[in-house]
Amino acid sequence: MIESYAQTMDIVKGLPPETREYWERRAAIAGVSLEEYLLQKLIREARLPSAKEVFDRVDREATGHLSSADAVAILRDERESR
Repeated sequence: MIESYAQTMDIVKGLPPETREYWERRAAIAGVSLEEYLLQKLIREARLPSAKEVFDRVDREATGHLSSADAVAILRDERESR
């Protein structure tokens, strides 16, 4: 486990100690290791479209005026499809 922790910290060079401590606290609150917490967070993040992907999809699907409700629906559909 110590080796995994060291590998996790080596992924981000120059990570300020206060930033590492912040993520350690978040992991502790979640009741998981820092490695597991960051792994879960990265997996969730990879499933979400970026803002650019969302706007590109809106541009592709837009015909005329797009209401806010329509834009929100497209965003939800995009997130659910991942």
